[in-house]
Amino acid sequence: YKSEDDYGDTFYYRGKIDNNYVKFGEFIRVGTTYYPSLSACTSAGNSLDTCNTNTKDMYWRIVRVNGDGSIRLIYSGETPGQEEQGVILPNTNSRSSVYNPASSDPTYLGYTYGKDFEERTSSRINYADITKTYQYYFYNEWPTYNSETETYEFSSTAGVKVGTWYENYEEIIENYPYTCWSTSKTCAKGKPYFTIDEYRNNDTQAWGTYTSVSSKSYEATINNTYNSTIKSNLDNWFQAVFMNGGNYKTDSYGASYVNYFSDTSFCNDRSIVSGNGYDFVPGTFYGVYNRLYTNKSPSLKCANKNDRYTQNDTTNGNGWLNYPVSLITADEVAMAGGKYGNVNTEYYLYNGDYYWTLSPSYFDQHYALSSVWYVARAGYLSYTWTSRSHGMRAVLNLKPDVLLASGDGTSMNPYEIKIN
Repeated sequence: YKSEDDYGDTFYYRGKIDNNYVKFGEFIRVGTTYYPSLSACTSAGNSLDTCNTNTKDMYWRIVRVNGDGSIRLIYSGETPGQEEQGVILPNTNSRSSVYNPASSDPTYLGYTYGKDFEERTSSRINYADITKTYQYYFYNEWPTYNSETETYEFSSTAGVKVGTWYENYEEIIENYPYTCWSTSKTCAKGKPYFTIDEYRNNDTQAWGTYTSVSSKSYEATINNTYNSTIKSNLDNWFQAVFMNGGNYKTDSYGASYVNYFSDTSFCNDRSIVSGNGYDFVPGTFYGVYNRLYTNKSPSLKCANKNDRYTQNDTTNGNGWLNYPVSLITADEVAMAGGKYGNVNTEYYLYNGDYYWTLSPSYFDQHYALSSVWYVARAGYLSYTWTSRSHGMRAVLNLKPDVLLASGDGTSMNPYEIKIN
């Protein structure tokens, strides 16, 4: 199938196929520790037999040939035909990660992000995510902000009302209007507190304002200063499997892996369709939401240079990658066969588990949550807040001049490649 990206014509795979497997790279992992070489593995006290047994090949699926001729791969696993949730993080047995440590500000939608914050109070809004039987904590004094923990904390001497909103809303508004909508005197990290001034529809809606320490502007949210949690985790994994100290490892042909990777961009599309990208009210909807939820029209073009992640290329991209690895976009998943809300287990990106994409969805004004697109266990596309944990399927770009050494791309006989 053919489309266009920021470099030109791109050709992508779609549907349930068995001709896009690539064998590329290997790693040694004993317990939770990656070793850069056999000698490093045995020097750590492991037997040679143990080190050899725990040397694993890596298999990938070709997503597409990019417009610059490079080849985009997504991690498949250690056994062709058995798709895994994602890569395994160093020093753990985990294949999953939060996208970012918090979800309460639009800045956390970024693969990298800024933290130019100030205390701000939103316009009035309704909070409707109220559980009738839930025993919330309500206070008679507003909390103070702890900059070290990035949390609002209510004083231990503050008056508190513990009870359901449904049974106590009039007393709460009159005497205990401050809450995190939780059962703690400390709001979750990055979360705002809510000041209630009105109820509507009796027990179903509380109206008021959010107060938060949050981004000053849209420009502040896209200021690529801090690495997201998932970027740091992918970088750590990449170092563990492709590098030995500060140098790239070599493949079985004696070629350095650095010669394989193309500096083709990855798109963390933070272009805005509605909202302003930083205020609680109104919420913000991003380009990918509009393309996949509203218009059902995916695109492989990335609107803003600042959102095109490259390592060294600052002409076509932002130069913010430490290593040439990232995630698949929701648009790429859609073009491969994934759809919003529609179960599909019959396409090559289906792996029976949850995993992240690189694509922002929206910032919800009612619940103060930033959401990123992910692939669900049933194969459909959806979105969830950034502080949840899902799998990480690493994505790489190989240079156009890699050579086919053997194979036909099937799971029984994957392509093997070498550098010219």
